[in-house]
Amino acid sequence: KVNGVGVGFDAEARAEIIMAQVKAQEDKLKVLERLTPLLGRQAAELYGRFSCKPSTTFNHQARGNEPSISRVPLEHAGEMQAHLFRTVTATAPDEIRDVQHDANPAGPTERRCEEAMHLSQRHGGAGWTHPRLVAPAAPNGRAMD
Repeated sequence: KVNGVGVGFDAEARAEIIMAQVKAQEDKLKVLERLTPLLGRQAAELYGRFSCKPSTTFNHQARGNEPSISRVPLEHAGEMQAHLFRTVTATAPDEIRDVQHDANPAGPTERRCEEAMHLSQRHGGAGWTHPRLVAPAAPNGRAMD
């Protein structure tokens, strides 16, 4: 590992490194979820968006690994993110599902809550981008560094 990112030719071992970090992040998100009634939903949403959102916290993993390696762990991270977002926004599971977009064969929900969740605030959304959506572009950042 270099700076927490797996290196080498063993793709399975690199994916396990990401999954271990995802599991640790899951514990943090569960704590925030339990504290939501005490903090209030607005404060919990801000803590979640700015310090616990998997699309932000796992950006270094997405940059250091090809999407084929990071896909499964980031999909799990996205499920955790959706669950926390449902908690802080009091949204029903049928409006924001755990498995979203092309990973979900059922297609979009009727009210498009998932899309609004992932859109940036600049574009009228909530800014909770799914980590798998940014993963394909992230490894290209290595070439720019």
